[in-house]
Amino acid sequence: MGNGLTLDPTILREYDIRGLVAENLGPDQVRAIGRAFGSVVVESVGEENKIPVVAVGYDGRLSSPELEEALVEGLCACGVSVRCVGLGPTPMLYYAAHELNADGAMMITGSHNPPEYNGVKMMLGHDSFYGEEILALGQRIAAGNFASGDGDAITIDLQDDYIQRMLEDLETDTEMTVALFASKGLCMMHECKRLLNKETACSGLLMPASAKPDEEMAGSAFRVQFAQADEHALLDVASDEAGDQENEL
Repeated sequence: MGNGLTLDPTILREYDIRGLVAENLGPDQVRAIGRAFGSVVVESVGEENKIPVVAVGYDGRLSSPELEEALVEGLCACGVSVRCVGLGPTPMLYYAAHELNADGAMMITGSHNPPEYNGVKMMLGHDSFYGEEILALGQRIAAGNFASGDGDAITIDLQDDYIQRMLEDLETDTEMTVALFASKGLCMMHECKRLLNKETACSGLLMPASAKPDEEMAGSAFRVQFAQADEHALLDVASDEAGDQENEL
């Protein structure tokens, strides 16, 4: 107890934690968030001999690997067993949480925000972790109220399983061209490249990344650029960084 870290209250949002990496959401803050959330998971499990499991993933931002490492350190310090699923879209982490029957899940992602931002999304069990629960994390961190233990981290590659699960919902015998504009959604581009290498009736065009995802997702110039890229595409899709906001254009 005690000797806690005070988080900037502006980073504690309704549905996630989000801030500027160089100012108020660096490795120290994310490590503390890992310790706080890991402590909540330990308490929620409650069984003396059960080792809590938390799945962790991250998006394609340059700051994400360092923050993911700090997050895993914080979780392990609580006695949590971490399943690192690596780079990918947020829905892949949700898939991992259910597939692994994890007690919690955490995603390092800045979503659609500019590159100087990053953040953390969380699930407790299979439910969203938000609102008062996030505010309580900040209070726990300030108080230094953490569980202690000797956890571990295991890397698991579920990307092919995740893609195969998506393909189960794809019913087509017709050759189909899909145009994807990934914007800064590099993790989504990564997944789509793997998807298009599978035995599907789809071919694809992957548009290069560009600067301002908020404007691109809504802007008419973006739609014109997309249409010019492949006028024969049967389906045009745009994704944000986390891969959890896709627009059919």
